[in-house]
Amino acid sequence: MKFCIILIVLVAAANTASAIRAFAVIKNMLNCHERLGISEDDLTVVQDLSDVKAPSEYTAGQKCSIYCQSEAYGFTKRGQLKKWFMRKQPRIAHRYNLDKAFSHCQEYATDTCDGPIQLARCVQQFPMHA
Repeated sequence: MKFCIILIVLVAAANTASAIRAFAVIKNMLNCHERLGISEDDLTVVQDLSDVKAPSEYTAGQKCSIYCQSEAYGFTKRGQLKKWFMRKQPRIAHRYNLDKAFSHCQEYATDTCDGPIQLARCVQQFPMHA
């Protein structure tokens, strides 16, 4: 019985921690949207790094929305790539040659709304098996 109670407490704690982390990410993203004055029409979510299109295909507000998502989720921090974060993401780490990307894409790391899009486009140029 004690084992079941301990297990339930651990599961509840893990779920609570996950929920708090998810809430914090969304809160940070929405705070960024508010700070940058992004309209609801420009809210943009990128599900996968490979989904990022050319900068010319986004409005200024959409670029800033992607910037906010990138910062909130941890892809970048003040425009700089977070290497450890990218290495921990299987969809990124198994698809792209991150060593090449890190050495060639740093020049695109800017703390601007264009930064994450330029970084993503650069990383896309280094597929794992090319």
